Amino acid sequence: MNCRDRDKLQRHYMSLLDVSYSEISPHLIQRFVLTLEMNAEIESKSTDRKKMEKLLTILPTRGENAMRDFVSALRPSYGWIARQLETDDSGRNRSPVPSNDFGNLQDVSIANHIRRITQIFERNMQAVNRWTMLANTMNILPTTIVDIKREMSYSGGVQFAVFTMLQAWTEQIGNSRATFSTLVELLRREGMNNCADEVTEYWESVGSLNIPFQNSHQHQRNNLARGNRAPVITDV
Repeated sequence: MNCRDRDKLQRHYMSLLDVSYSEISPHLIQRFVLTLEMNAEIESKSTDRKKMEKLLTILPTRGENAMRDFVSALRPSYGWIARQLETDDSGRNRSPVPSNDFGNLQDVSIANHIRRITQIFERNMQAVNRWTMLANTMNILPTTIVDIKREMSYSGGVQFAVFTMLQAWTEQIGNSRATFSTLVELLRREGMNNCADEVTEYWESVGSLNIPFQNSHQHQRNNLARGNRAPVITDV
């Protein structure tokens, strides 16, 4: 596997860990990406997540066609991940973000509106179910995504995950860049148009207020979280 394809696996590592190995293994064996011995080694792992972790360590060693066959295996059940891998070519083959006519709306930071935006997400199951994909599109660090997943089971579930994702994004790129327009464009890039429409409607209600940034979302996050922060783990 070439360096570009290995980089793709790294960038989409978190999404790939959610794949069910049993759904893609027959195709990989049929295409000789995996030998029967490799498959047995992977199947010996106790969970799908661990199986995928092992698979992702093997794939880069399986030749130049491994990525093509891997994408083919994903396509029937995980078409959205397959499309991400196909279009992720260091930006050269990525479709441009659709242009949006925001009219005269004043762009403002989402920093003071994270709780309200989280509530919007909760009403849109597509956005809720695919929050990890959005986090990857936001270029949130993979270790941060792992940390959020570890905490969400005892710190408020999906509400905590979405809230913390938005907070992490704001902190990572800065308040001045984490704006409503950027968030809406990222949502539309992932096909989360209903959520994007609701965020835009909310933005219209606050866009003229020009509320200055206040570092209040850490307190809000603390109200959602309970217990100590989970340890960070490393990628493949």
